[in-house]
Amino acid sequence: MRLKFYLIVLMLVTIDLITKYYIDNMTAIYDPIIINNFVIFNKVYNKGLVFGFAHSESVFINYSLTFLMTCLLLYLIYYVNKILTENERVSKIAFVAWSLVLGGGLANYIDRVIDNKVVDFILVRYENYYFPGIFNVADIFISLALVIFIFIMFFEDEKESKL
Repeated sequence: MRLKFYLIVLMLVTIDLITKYYIDNMTAIYDPIIINNFVIFNKVYNKGLVFGFAHSESVFINYSLTFLMTCLLLYLIYYVNKILTENERVSKIAFVAWSLVLGGGLANYIDRVIDNKVVDFILVRYENYYFPGIFNVADIFISLALVIFIFIMFFEDEKESKL
């Protein structure tokens, strides 16, 4: 089960990194591409956290964020590995959620370690209303995982749910 899990995580990381590479090399920064009435691709570089929170040019802050993310990811890998090892039957939906959160987290982490920034490019809008942030495919994976975890908390039997 662990091999399958890590292959899925690797696939998710690859999908995200390919989309970021394509956007980073094929578009100019702040040069929007209108996909349809709801989605615009507009490349920006994010040195902060979610939606640019804690964005800074300070080397100390950037290295501190990278250190904290390293610790968080190492703990997450340890925790998920423990769940997959100790529980013979992890629900399929929890398996998907853990794959998404680890795949998205690792993809953004790889960006940050290599370039000290993350490429964000997806802007969602409806008429004159814009979602308050630009994000990437890894962020979508992480957000989907959060929705799945909330679903598990409310709708799965506690005895069956092994988060």
